[in-house]
Amino acid sequence: MSITSILEKSNKKMSPADKVSAIAKLVKGYRKLYGNTEAEINFAPINTVNGCSDIRFMSDKEKLAAAKVEVKAIINSIQTAVINEAPINKEMEVARLVAMSPFFTNIATTEAISV
Repeated sequence: MSITSILEKSNKKMSPADKVSAIAKLVKGYRKLYGNTEAEINFAPINTVNGCSDIRFMSDKEKLAAAKVEVKAIINSIQTAVINEAPINKEMEVARLVAMSPFFTNIATTEAISV
């Protein structure tokens, strides 16, 4: 299973919380593959329709919407490297980009705010 497949329509049976949990599990595997499981990767602001947000305060549905954007950015980065004929291993490049992503490495972190 891939992050893309979790986000696709075929997984409508999964709740947003289950999807975030499944993505976090995949990210853990990518980090192990890349070798940075012990590295602390700080939060980064996420651009949303409501301005910059901190992933800790986003709902699971908001995280999934942002994950789709992040996946597209990773795919575009790899496509650009291929177009520029960079000698890359696509699978390892995916692992590197996901393992170093402040968004994906912190996707399971949550802090509630009540209003």
